[in-house]
Amino acid sequence: MKVARRQRLQQNIGARNGNDSPASKSSEAEFEPKDAEPLEDDDEEEEEEEDSDDEEEYAGSQEFHGSLDGTGLRIGIVIARFNELITKPLLTGAKEMLERHWVDVDEDVDVAWVPGSFELPVVAKAMARSGKYDAIIAIGAVVRGATGHYEAVVGAATSGTMNATVDTGVPVVFNVLTCDTMEQAMDRAGGKAGNKGAEAAIVAVEMANLLAEMRDVGAAADITVWGNREPILPLRRAIWIVTGGLWLAILYCVAAVGMLCTIVFAPFALQVFRIAMFALDGGITLEPYASFMENPAHPYTIAGNICWALLFGWQLVLAHLGAALVQALSIVGLSTAIVNVQMATYVM
Repeated sequence: MKVARRQRLQQNIGARNGNDSPASKSSEAEFEPKDAEPLEDDDEEEEEEEDSDDEEEYAGSQEFHGSLDGTGLRIGIVIARFNELITKPLLTGAKEMLERHWVDVDEDVDVAWVPGSFELPVVAKAMARSGKYDAIIAIGAVVRGATGHYEAVVGAATSGTMNATVDTGVPVVFNVLTCDTMEQAMDRAGGKAGNKGAEAAIVAVEMANLLAEMRDVGAAADITVWGNREPILPLRRAIWIVTGGLWLAILYCVAAVGMLCTIVFAPFALQVFRIAMFALDGGITLEPYASFMENPAHPYTIAGNICWALLFGWQLVLAHLGAALVQALSIVGLSTAIVNVQMATYVM
């Protein structure tokens, strides 16, 4: 429309310039206000139409912000007993901050104690799947030592907590301090670096409210879908145990005893024993804990991994692949077969 009007305007101007008669001057005088004003009006109308189109296009856009009002929220806290000198102040800081944000600490906050940070994910996931809590806070403290145990525990706690969040849709706040020294840990448990437990509490409240707000308008999936999956789990667990879980657990125990006999790599044995226990959990929680094999390039860790691969790793790879084949042939065990294949890649 703008182009057509401009062409017509140019034609009128050209015709007017070719005629210098008074009549043409009169028509020129009439033309300028008469044709110029509608041109501006049309431009304004078109701009208004474009603005209205933009408004229609973005009419459905929404921006979500989690409220820091914890009224009515139910919070679950899973805390490691190991390094209790650090974890207790973190728990205190978390509770105090929750109370400051109007969470009823006496009625709506449950606390579960576990032996160490390695055990945090399995309990956090169980609490999240219960449907009872709006958010979970996982509290622990891991201080680096002289062996590869630090990397093993940190890796398992981190990946396990993340998987608990992703798998359940319930925010599981990672509040595990990973420090080089006890002094650093104490600084972050109420010392000069503040209290990380209090910070985790704020995150829990905000994330719980954010997801609730998004679910209210259909912008996020409802966690009640977990209720539809529960009947499948007993069958999956039975398939896992019968087709591989039991003898995989036995093989891991044998490997753990073997690592223990080397003395030098005894710290690995503890992790392998724990993996053996999770091998009996129906493949539900086995995968996150396999990440203990993924350690940084520390000389001790490299040597331990080489020893593991030569003595036990290749047998366990074959065992996992064999179990995966059997489970895949059963069709209903296909999901557990995938877990076994993933485990085979972790083992080496």
